[in-house]
Order: sequence, then structure tokens, then C-alpha cells
Amino acid sequence: MVVAAVVVVAVAVWAFAFDGLGLRQDAEPTSAPDPTATEPAQTPEPVEPEQEDPEPTEDGSDADQAPPLGDLLLPAEEEPREVEDGPTAWVLPADCEAVTPQDPTAMVTARDGTGEFEAQIDVQQIAAFADGDALAQEWERAVQALEACSTDSDLVSTEALDIPDETIGISAYFGDGEGGATPFGTYATLGQRGNLMMLITVEGGEGTPETGRDQIVERTLQAWEVLCSDENAGC
Repeated sequence: MVVAAVVVVAVAVWAFAFDGLGLRQDAEPTSAPDPTATEPAQTPEPVEPEQEDPEPTEDGSDADQAPPLGDLLLPAEEEPREVEDGPTAWVLPADCEAVTPQDPTAMVTARDGTGEFEAQIDVQQIAAFADGDALAQEWERAVQALEACSTDSDLVSTEALDIPDETIGISAYFGDGEGGATPFGTYATLGQRGNLMMLITVEGGEGTPETGRDQIVERTLQAWEVLCSDENAGC
């Protein structure tokens, strides 16, 4: 009897220890993950479309980034300044046929001064064109008008100036009313570069083409330096 009791107690202790260590074979097995299961699809973040750079013009400039022509005028040396936007005739000598640019993308004309007491009025005109072909056509029209009036009139003469890309100097004398010329008159430059044309001159006054030449040439060089700065690729 004592042996049987000892056996029963031993079995009970063994069973208790077996359960405590988690070694029973009839425990519920842990379910394995389903290899065919897939993670829920994630919605991709929207991607911002890349902005395309503006198309460059034929001369390599970026028309959308070019500043307004009015911002590229020389500073006024006399007041007041009157500015006119839009196509208007080039300020050529009175004996020349009027030439107004056809279809410029922009044009500005500035006049500085009052003209009082025989003072001369400073004039600057700038016109921009869509491409080199449009500029070439307009340049040819202006050159033909100058050639015609310098041939037909003793009051007008022209000269080629060493200012890139191409610049014409224009001397114009005032008539004496009897078919002759007075000593007085004006000097002008008309030039082209890139997709731009520009005229620098004066109106009225008691100046002469000879005394005005150096001043007009200097202003022309200054004007092209402004027009062809790093901020403007129109040249």
C-alpha cells in the first residue's frame, strides 16, 4: 500500500512539473503565417510634374525672362522724361521717308527735356523683335530709307561706325529755307544687335552734327552696355 501511494504521488509530481514546463504534447499549436497572404497595397504619394524650361528664342535668349524695354533705357539727363510704348516711327532726318517698325514684340521711345531756350531733347528708341529674320527685315527697311535720303538730299549723310553688331551714324543739317544748309543740325546712331534695334539722337536746338557726334556715340556705347547686360540675353 505504501509503495502504491508513493507511485501515485510521484506520478502527480511528474505531471505537475511537465505541465509547468509547457512540455505537454496536447497544447494548442501556434498557427504559422499564411505564405500566400499579401500586405494591403499602399497608395503612392502624388508626384509633382516637373516644370519645363521656357523655349529659348533662335538667338539663344529667353524671352520670358527679358526685362521690359522701359527698364533698359539710359538714365534721363534732362527732365521731364516722356515715354511712349508701342510702335512709332524711327526719329530719322526730316528728309528721310518715315519708317515705323512692323510687328515688333515691344518698342519704347523716350524723350528727355523741355526743348526750351534752344536746348536739345535727348531721344532713345529701342525695338525688340521675335527672331533674327524679323530683325533683318526691319533693319533693311530702315537702311534703304537712309540710303535714299542721303543720296537725294544734301542735308543728310551717313557713315558706318565701329560699334557691334552694326551701327550707322547719321548727320542731318537744318535747311536754310533757300535750298541750302545751315551749320546747325543733329547727329544720330541707328544700330542692331541680337534681336534689338536702337536709335540714339537729339531733336531741335542749336547743336551741330560735328559737335554732337562724340556725345551721341558715347551714349550709344553706354546704351548697348545696359541692353546687353547679364540680366538681358536679348543681345
